[in-house]
Amino acid sequence: GCNLYFSQIEELMFELSMWRCNDELRDRAEELHRASKKAAAKHYIEFWKQIPPNEPYRVMLGYVRDKLYYTRERSRHLLTTGFSEIPEDWAFSNVEEFLEPLELCYRSLCASGDTTVADGSLLDFLRQVSTFGLSLVKLDIRQESERHTDVLDAITTHLGIGSYREWPEEQRQEWLLSELRGKRPLLGSDLPETEEVADVLGTFRVLAELPA
Repeated sequence: GCNLYFSQIEELMFELSMWRCNDELRDRAEELHRASKKAAAKHYIEFWKQIPPNEPYRVMLGYVRDKLYYTRERSRHLLTTGFSEIPEDWAFSNVEEFLEPLELCYRSLCASGDTTVADGSLLDFLRQVSTFGLSLVKLDIRQESERHTDVLDAITTHLGIGSYREWPEEQRQEWLLSELRGKRPLLGSDLPETEEVADVLGTFRVLAELPA
């Protein structure tokens, strides 16, 4: 979850307070520091103070922390309202964007002779992010199974192939597997939608836009 990621980043920021780094990280940290100074205001937690440029690892990890915060908030907004004022480029769009600055810190530590430090908590965190990705927010996307049945019944009825609700379990599974293997879109723009059906479909459409 996101809170676990935040706590681990904070621990890494405390641990990686050294100044020695490779040129790649130094240049990137200076660039991020200049960009943060130009920002007129911070829209995240106010006690997150600006990190001095002579602590390049903390600058980089602070950037990761801030972008992770925006990713979480944007995902929440999209799920609850379908819209967010947070620009898309303020958030991570995929796990590769999340990993890149962490991998930069790892390379720099190794290049600077701090391999033992690199292979400690930072490597553990890299492995965790690689495994679990951007599962940042514990989103309650569960809905009553009966509502999912209503949606599938509306689809099969509209397609003229019968009532999903009345099918035996074996027929349901056979049809669902067939649709999953197929390449054509399941839903057409002319599908009649009750308020309940529209709500379920809207939830899945929003989930499809969230970071993977």
